[in-house]
Amino acid sequence: MVKTLFLLSGENPDLSFAELRHILEFTGGFKEPALVEKRIAVADLPINLHEYVVLRAAYTKLSATLLGLGEVSELLSGSVMLYPGWENLVPAVKSFCVEVYGIAGMPFSSTELEKKIAETILSSDIGLRVDLENPDVKIVCIASPKTYAVGVLTALKPKKYFTVRRAGLKPFKTPSALQPKVARCLVNLASTKSRFQGFGPLRRLGGRCGGGGTHGTRSSRS
Repeated sequence: MVKTLFLLSGENPDLSFAELRHILEFTGGFKEPALVEKRIAVADLPINLHEYVVLRAAYTKLSATLLGLGEVSELLSGSVMLYPGWENLVPAVKSFCVEVYGIAGMPFSSTELEKKIAETILSSDIGLRVDLENPDVKIVCIASPKTYAVGVLTALKPKKYFTVRRAGLKPFKTPSALQPKVARCLVNLASTKSRFQGFGPLRRLGGRCGGGGTHGTRSSRS
């Protein structure tokens, strides 16, 4: 079990957090995640479930093993502060890179913040070097105007993950079909366990039931 950092979607942060909270509950009865900022959540979760949660959730963008969390105001006068013992949470690899996800107008440029984080890691004795092209591990930082969180990336939702399943790209006209993100989210919010049988009166439209079928949910037309 490790402290896990989640970046929630900016499309609807409240819905994103509700979905994540419900997934963690029915996946293993894990303690409710904490909402640190509108799009930053933290939870205790086994690392082997990180990818499952990110790919199952419609509105969660990534997960990372949390290395540090603090106030952005601290960065204005000093370096990035990580938790004591953070070195033990970084895999035993040789190289790393840093990527910043700025939300809601963070007061730094991404390059400036990446440099601060890289300097903190390089100043440790774990022997990592920077590799921007083919790093062994990626350190991510999510920063808002008030808060920053740093972690080792463990799962990232692929770009355009739902694009090919958009209702408008189906080979038939379904104006009433739900878009796949919404369908997936509704299935997650309706679930009481990781696999359940759902009933959908509009199954032939491939919306909600299609969204459930992509992660093992059985669906029936009622």
